[in-house]
Amino acid sequence: MPGEFLYMCRYSIYGHHTAVNPGGHQRADARHPLAPVLLTTLTLLAALAMTACGGGGGGGGGGADSTTPTVSTAPSGNPVIGESAAIVITFDESMDTATLALGGNMAGESGGGAWSAGSAADDTLTVSPATAWSLGTGRTLTVDARDPAGNALSTLSLTFTVVAGTSFYVSDSAGNIANDGLSPATAKKTISAAITAAAASTPANVLVAEGAYSVTSGSTHIVMQEGISLYGGHYAGFTARDPAAHATTITDASASGGTLAAPNRAVEAGSTITAATVIDGFTLTGGGGDVSSAVFVTNGGAPTVTGNIINGGSGGNISVGIHNSSLSLSAIQSNTINGGSGGVDSYGIFNDSSSPAISGNTINAGSGGINSYGIRNGAAFASIQNNTIDGGGGGTNSYGIYNDNSSLTVRNNTILGGSGGTSSRGIFNTSSSPTLQNNAIDGGSGTNFSYGIFNDSSSPTIQNNTIDGGSGGSRSVGIYSSSSSPFIENNIVFTSAGITRFCLFEGNATGDPASVRNNDLFDCPTALYFDNDTAISMLGVDGSGNLAQNANGTGMVLATPTALGNVSADPLFVNQAGGDWHFTGSSTVNVAAGGLNGIDEVWGFTDDKDGVARPTTGIPWAMGAYEP
Repeated sequence: MPGEFLYMCRYSIYGHHTAVNPGGHQRADARHPLAPVLLTTLTLLAALAMTACGGGGGGGGGGADSTTPTVSTAPSGNPVIGESAAIVITFDESMDTATLALGGNMAGESGGGAWSAGSAADDTLTVSPATAWSLGTGRTLTVDARDPAGNALSTLSLTFTVVAGTSFYVSDSAGNIANDGLSPATAKKTISAAITAAAASTPANVLVAEGAYSVTSGSTHIVMQEGISLYGGHYAGFTARDPAAHATTITDASASGGTLAAPNRAVEAGSTITAATVIDGFTLTGGGGDVSSAVFVTNGGAPTVTGNIINGGSGGNISVGIHNSSLSLSAIQSNTINGGSGGVDSYGIFNDSSSPAISGNTINAGSGGINSYGIRNGAAFASIQNNTIDGGGGGTNSYGIYNDNSSLTVRNNTILGGSGGTSSRGIFNTSSSPTLQNNAIDGGSGTNFSYGIFNDSSSPTIQNNTIDGGSGGSRSVGIYSSSSSPFIENNIVFTSAGITRFCLFEGNATGDPASVRNNDLFDCPTALYFDNDTAISMLGVDGSGNLAQNANGTGMVLATPTALGNVSADPLFVNQAGGDWHFTGSSTVNVAAGGLNGIDEVWGFTDDKDGVARPTTGIPWAMGAYEP
């Protein structure tokens, strides 16, 4: 029988499958009186043989297994885990253990993974650290494996926040003040109660379940303590964590009072707090009254504020998303921040005599009654990198970034001036000397005026930015300088709308830039450069790249400063009007490869806004924020 079965497996689909020869003549066996019976019998035998051999389709009836394995994990949803925690991965079927492959930055720290039986043999994988997981956010583990039939799992990618110390749990819906807080079943009722309980166990972590946690500034607002980190966004039963879908909100309910020195705030971090103390995964909202702030950092406090949704509230005078005051040094990373609706001013972030590191955030200035500021720096030395910043909708003025008596680095950001009722500015510098590099800057849509960069008594360094002066109704300017001496090098500058449109504009006789080299100035129909000293509008570029009186490069050229290497050419962006200012394959060569080499010039950066390495020494860089 086995031999006969093998024969049928090999040959049954070919034998007696037709009664017609290739030439169209009827075959001898088909003319036999028993031919119909033989054909029917052979057809049935062939079907049985194919089924027995694994043919006839997958799924039921004994077909080959072609189903991709699926998994569930515990914990899940970008969870917070301890440095010795086990990660349990459950498959929906048995797996071929020999095919397991672990990746990510946690793989080398693991013991390799142990298989066990749940609903079936080898369907549960437990990954534990060999000694301890390294601490930090963005810790990753990837898992690849196949089932016994060879079906591959779609690569499982897990991300964790690994913390040290004891965890305390808080649940507004199921907790109790009297509980010890050491397990989900014995959760505390309030965040403050958990912080108090954790004070004797630092380092410690407070894990907070979804829900609405109302506080009153000055009495029950959250006061961070060194060594006790706060993590929101957990499911009610703490089985998983997803701050976006399971919001943990802390809202200041104060309706009166509040000053800049002591605003109505949801969360406060004071002098003892270091970057090791984290607040992550919350929705934080400031109160009302006169001055409101969602997060108030003061007296040298330096918490890590990451992964939150932040709103400055509705202070009658001022509202601030995050207020860093009095030499505070906080790290502000990967948050979504709105300045709120202050009656006079709103600020996404207000840095007052402080030096925070601000990176990876999406920041909107809010809608101040008069002014709105995405980020305002007062006597600050901040680092502002890789953010998206919008100046909001101030009733009179809107600013993406406002620098007052500040020296800071602004690099690799996307900055929009907002939609101020009178004017909008991407970056405003007064008595400041910031370094502005690799930014994409849009002056916004102020009703009357818009400016990409506005310099007042300032000497900023402006290098490799792509700058749109905006679409101010009356006037738009790429870079405006009054009593200022900026260095303007390797930029692309243009405008979008307005009755008068200038790429570069001297606001007074002392507005001469210190350098204008290797820039592309285009789409500025009023003038590429207005020279206040001679009251002449420069409309073209001569053969040396200096700015000239006439569009064809003739006539008077700019005397102070001597400008060299500049061009006036459409770069042929991917989508200029839509804000995609990357180059295309057709982009103008003397723009895409016509800049100074910043390595040779010792500018202090070597990549573009996307993180792409710029050419090595001796090779011209692209103008603007992006390499082609």
